[in-house]
Amino acid sequence: MSNVTITITSEEVIRKSGTKNGKDWEIREQAAVIEAPDRKQPVRLDLGKNDPHKVGKYLLDFAKNLNVSQFGSVQLRRTLELTPVPAK
Repeated sequence: MSNVTITITSEEVIRKSGTKNGKDWEIREQAAVIEAPDRKQPVRLDLGKNDPHKVGKYLLDFAKNLNVSQFGSVQLRRTLELTPVPAK
């Protein structure tokens, strides 16, 4: 399987919030860049209630981040678990 990396360039948390059906909600995201052998693209990572990732490069381990939806389809976890790439 090809390596996929995610690069965090800022620890800024992007917040979106509102009210739906009388309940308050908030989405916390962090900007990043995902890199695979055939593409490099900006993305936003859902942080949930977790602290933002530190600036740096991380590996995305698909086996650790796979879920099966309530309908039986394969999907990635909403909040990804990333492994830091050691500095060279």
